[in-house]
Amino acid sequence: MSWRIAILAFLGLVLNPMPLVAAEQGNPLNALSEAQKDALAARVAAGVPRKPRVLVIGAVRGFHHESVSDAMTAFAVLGQESGVYDAELRTDFDLINAKGGEKMRFGFTPQGLGDFDALVLVNTTGEWGLSDDAKRALLSFVRDKGKAIIGVHGALDANYSWPDYAAMMGGGFGGHPLNTIDKPILNFPLVNEDEKSPITRHWPTYFSQLNELYVPKGFSRKDTRVLLRINQQKIETGPAGTSDIPIAWTRRYGDGRVFYSSIGHTRQSWRDPDVRKMYLEAIRWGLRLTSHAQDD
Repeated sequence: MSWRIAILAFLGLVLNPMPLVAAEQGNPLNALSEAQKDALAARVAAGVPRKPRVLVIGAVRGFHHESVSDAMTAFAVLGQESGVYDAELRTDFDLINAKGGEKMRFGFTPQGLGDFDALVLVNTTGEWGLSDDAKRALLSFVRDKGKAIIGVHGALDANYSWPDYAAMMGGGFGGHPLNTIDKPILNFPLVNEDEKSPITRHWPTYFSQLNELYVPKGFSRKDTRVLLRINQQKIETGPAGTSDIPIAWTRRYGDGRVFYSSIGHTRQSWRDPDVRKMYLEAIRWGLRLTSHAQDD
């Protein structure tokens, strides 16, 4: 008897005699019935709780941020260290489709958004070129399925010809007029507007961030909860055309949850424990493991 058959026998999962010859040739699973495969998968998974699955996409179609790899690595490590979620890292948009949710016996082999609980978009700039079906799948993932989307920095600088995307995120890309060629990175004075939020309560009321920060276009406070903003009393905001510049917010989109922050341009951002904590807590909030006081 081969070692593969011995292992199956040891697990007590060979429910009925199977042809030894078939098992010896190639994969021993081929000799099992569908019921036996289900039993095997159930026994292997017993006692191992399923963690939420988070799809982290770092695909780039526009300006390439050198921090993409740092950010994707950070999200993977945050999931491992916290034990909150398992991350799937991708540099394409192939999994943005309506597939998924099917039974997986052995290993995680995602087919689409139906296999995930949250989506993280890491500096996914430019026009993604999604099909109409893929666009509908992404909007439905959040709006109808009640899942979460977490946008990092350049995720706002995307899909300029797809207004529904900006409507979901809470705004579009209005540039970074406070950062110039002479000063591409600034030490921005910030205000923590919501010190009770689980996402930002680790920060003091006033602090600073060395970064490149966006001015959102088409943004409204009416249906959005601002967490962080630029302190207009400490910096000249004239070039932005507005003194109200939010840089982190949450909102509801249908039954789902949306978080966005423009923090994350630099590689140094992802070595900052406070930035990493913000994004971890944003995922926890998106997964409904925590809530604001006013959340449903």
